[in-house]
Amino acid sequence: MNKTQAIYGVVLIGLLLYLETVVEFTYLTKQLVRIPFMIVVPFFLLRYSQSSILNDLTFSKVSFKDVRPSILAGLVVFFGAIGGYTIIYFFSDPSSITEALLAIDVTLQNIIWVSLYMTTFNVILEEFFFRGFVYMNLRKTNEIMAYLVSSFLFAAFHIGIVSAYFEPLIFILLLFGLMLVGAFLIFINRFGKSLINSCIVHIFADLAMFSIGFYLFLQ
Repeated sequence: MNKTQAIYGVVLIGLLLYLETVVEFTYLTKQLVRIPFMIVVPFFLLRYSQSSILNDLTFSKVSFKDVRPSILAGLVVFFGAIGGYTIIYFFSDPSSITEALLAIDVTLQNIIWVSLYMTTFNVILEEFFFRGFVYMNLRKTNEIMAYLVSSFLFAAFHIGIVSAYFEPLIFILLLFGLMLVGAFLIFINRFGKSLINSCIVHIFADLAMFSIGFYLFLQ
């Protein structure tokens, strides 16, 4: 990853967290703001630098054999997340989860529509940025550093948005857990020829999150 792209990745996460937590945007506006920062600009940076990464991100010639590991892993992640919620339920106020969802304008009335968006376009957006732009650039220099930086930025981006709604211990556990998720999403792509595997697992993870949220909203 050249210096310009490295600086951009770090500054971007800080800027997005500021926009998400300080500036009072609507949910739709927040999603629209992400597009130029996480897809458009990185795409042109990669194109300008004549990087081969864009060729590695295509979804062509993907077979069932390529995605089978990610489907199995996605099912494990889905039920693991449900089980993890059950454990957290006894150590934290369940209302903190609904408060965190409400903080990003997710309600019982729109959670189904939000979940459809999050499990389609948003998954591609995040996988392109964190596992494509950040990780694939950094791995040219240092594989371990690429894992750590990509996973940390992924975790910080997600947990920073709702950090005020969890107790310190739960916050640390969630941050560490999200870093592990980020690292696993990198690893699972080794079984395929593109980002399709991490996208599939990411979809299952989001489905678990919104299933839990929907259940809590109904209580």
